[in-house]
Amino acid sequence: MLKIGVTGIPGSGKTSLARAIATECRMIDKLKRSELISEFARRYISKYGEVNSILEQHRFIEKQCEWEDSIDTENLDFIITDNPIFLGFIYCCELPKKDIKEIMFFNDIFEKMVKLNHPEPRYDLIFHLPLSLYSTENETTQKGYLDNKWKNEKGILIRALFQIFKPKYFYTVRAKELQSQTAECIEIIKQCDKRFKNIKVLGCK
Repeated sequence: MLKIGVTGIPGSGKTSLARAIATECRMIDKLKRSELISEFARRYISKYGEVNSILEQHRFIEKQCEWEDSIDTENLDFIITDNPIFLGFIYCCELPKKDIKEIMFFNDIFEKMVKLNHPEPRYDLIFHLPLSLYSTENETTQKGYLDNKWKNEKGILIRALFQIFKPKYFYTVRAKELQSQTAECIEIIKQCDKRFKNIKVLGCK
């Protein structure tokens, strides 16, 4: 069973791509048993508004881990999420640490991230939607996300993040349209899945 994440800056199309991959794979015999894991933070923010504290981000990470770990993977071919847990660390770095307690929570989060990725990587495959594919059609209106400097910085941080918390495979998506992106990603999944021994596509590493 493969554990797959889709990453990129907010508004890059992570959710659309994750859903499209799950939908298309259900028509492929060796990949049809899939589970799409939703984003806890999205639900929280829609109900309570913008996140302002490290404690909230700590809760996001705990709940996202809980959702992922509650999946019965025995009869699945893969699970996919548009919110790989390690993305939460980027937002933790941005949030203010006003006192020693918040610094302590920040340190706890980092330690948890390290443990989640050892002794084996938590994710088999991470698909990265680079800044060059960013579409203003899906822009989020949350403060700061329309700023080019912010987007550039976060694009760099995301790549650095997955050098620290490395998956087994990290693949940067090349296609620009959703349909082509989906097809590209499915071919990479086939290469990374040992059950497709005769498939030859671009290397994952």
